[in-house]
Amino acid sequence: EGEIDMDGDVVIGEGGKVNATVKSKNLTVAGSLKGKAVVHNRLQISATGRVEGDVQAGRLAVEEGGILLGQCSACPGKEEASTAEVLDRAAFAAKKKLGAVKDAQ
Repeated sequence: EGEIDMDGDVVIGEGGKVNATVKSKNLTVAGSLKGKAVVHNRLQISATGRVEGDVQAGRLAVEEGGILLGQCSACPGKEEASTAEVLDRAAFAAKKKLGAVKDAQ
């Protein structure tokens, strides 16, 4: 319990249980994490992994069977983005795909 603050990678192995806030460069969860996660690069939740808590990551990968219960913000190159920013980007991409938005010349 408590906080794990690492400059490198953190791995919670299958059967491992962590109840803490985790801050790291990369995080792989094959066991169980209860708490907030702030991951500067990649958060991977394996098929046996379970994360209960809010997560913020540069990139997110959840294998089939992996569980994420909480809010998630995943934006490459940016430590934190609001839900509104993520939704705005998704809406813009959808409109562009449908041809409703043209590239600036």
